[in-house]
Amino acid sequence: MVSVCVLMSTYNGEQYLERQIETILNQVGCHVILVVRDDGSSDRTLSILEKYQNCDKLLYYSGKNVGPTNSFLNLLDNAPEADYYAFSDQDDVWLPDKLSTAVKKLNEITIRNKRGLYFSNLTPVDEKEVIIKKSLLPKNLPVDYYTLLIRCGWIFGCTEVFTKEMKEFVKRQYRPQKIVMHDLWIGLLASTYGTIVYDSDSRIMYRQHRNNVVGAQLGMIQRWKKRIKLLTSGNRVPIDSRAKTMLHVFKDNPDIAKTIKDQTLIVANYNKSFKTRIAFLKYAQLFDEKPKRALLRAVLIILGKE
Repeated sequence: MVSVCVLMSTYNGEQYLERQIETILNQVGCHVILVVRDDGSSDRTLSILEKYQNCDKLLYYSGKNVGPTNSFLNLLDNAPEADYYAFSDQDDVWLPDKLSTAVKKLNEITIRNKRGLYFSNLTPVDEKEVIIKKSLLPKNLPVDYYTLLIRCGWIFGCTEVFTKEMKEFVKRQYRPQKIVMHDLWIGLLASTYGTIVYDSDSRIMYRQHRNNVVGAQLGMIQRWKKRIKLLTSGNRVPIDSRAKTMLHVFKDNPDIAKTIKDQTLIVANYNKSFKTRIAFLKYAQLFDEKPKRALLRAVLIILGKE
């Protein structure tokens, strides 16, 4: 039976944590070990984790608050040996075959360099696990490198499962002090040096509550406020910074197509002047977006804030 190491970062997650843990430990068709890093919680999160100290399927440790991206990357760097790895949030509900389905999907295709990444659709639910909508993402999604680099909004870490070869490759790569979210980071690396599999079916109930809302329960004005806040956040890594990070990766791993290098250079240099920002609009895939989001992205590009 294949082994899957699930990596979870917790932070003040007492309300839904036990439910999430139980749905991970009760996965079928694979041997699961759950490794949890607590990112400086001040509520009962650590007390809940202590209940599992005699469980051979769960290991946990705590550290100072470093934010979700660095916490997950710390987990990745210190993860025990397994055939596959997965990320988990602290407040969702996994269907029993979530991991085994991901492993099966990865085994059905030819994976470049054995570096495979799976991600799936999600089913938004409310605090009581009542379904809000059947699926969050469309049936067909582009997963090519350039689209992920400049748009990136649909790879959710809580659905990601990847091979041990992908995990080792990620560990070896250059990391800037300020890096993109861990789920997008792995997506960018898999799209250039591996293979990505998107499953349009959902095997996760993606819980929406006051601390975690993606838009399924928000009105139009609230959605726009949230969208603008996300796109203009000081914690957000701009697309040119993402591109420059990838150029570092390309130096260390030169086996990359010239077209990908050229695309990355365009993005890395888009913000040099007002003229280059205007010129970049034709490369920004705005016509593939919904009109309102496309308009917002166009404004941010012109202002150099994308």
